[in-house]
Amino acid sequence: MKTDTNKIALFGVLFIAAALSSGAAHAVGSVRGPGVTKDKLAVEYKGVRYGDDKASKNNAQKHVGEINYGFTDRFSAGLEYAGKRTSSHSLREDSVMAEGKYEFLEADEAFINTAFFAEYAHALRDKDADAVEIGLLGQKEFSNLKVRGNIYAVREVGNNRSHGVGFEARAYTVYKLHEYANPGIEWQGDFNKFNDTGSFDDQQHHIGPNLIGALPIPGFSYEVAYLLGASDAAADNAVRWKLEYSTKF
Repeated sequence: MKTDTNKIALFGVLFIAAALSSGAAHAVGSVRGPGVTKDKLAVEYKGVRYGDDKASKNNAQKHVGEINYGFTDRFSAGLEYAGKRTSSHSLREDSVMAEGKYEFLEADEAFINTAFFAEYAHALRDKDADAVEIGLLGQKEFSNLKVRGNIYAVREVGNNRSHGVGFEARAYTVYKLHEYANPGIEWQGDFNKFNDTGSFDDQQHHIGPNLIGALPIPGFSYEVAYLLGASDAAADNAVRWKLEYSTKF
């Protein structure tokens, strides 16, 4: 049974990876882990700020508050509230999101720990569209390294929707140096829509160093990354962060 499950998971990874080779998507964000812990309550504040020489891209921001709970050893669900700032507008409400994650392969069951992720985002402004996002989350730990990756498909729904399916991918590798500070490198790729990929420079790719670890306060952890634009369409730089408090509840 495990062998069959592993084959299904591998097929899913290859299928989505193939789609990404001609894919599309939306923005820099946190790299989600596949693990689920029963009765774990997590509260997060995460965000991103873009910097660019062009005024139309400079100082765009997104801020997200999230609460998430592990209902079983396999399934967790959460709610998010997001605010967004563009270069020409101050920070304002953007969307409310409901999400769920199902961990179907744990680290001791397969070579790669994997989970399925789904999210529905309801736009809070009339001119924006709702969106459905599904993804595959993966993680592998070695003696001194942790490798994590996400791939997503995104489709707008309802009023004001655009046509087509978008894709994005995120990944990082960190070196396990210290409980409080684990350095690494991170890549985030936002592709154009499935039938309109364009060249590499038409897509949005960022890469750069990150730092992840616990804080010297029980229950608190952090992530921070400084990413440089690797393609013409990407902002010159992006700073992303996450602060999390978790506890058994």
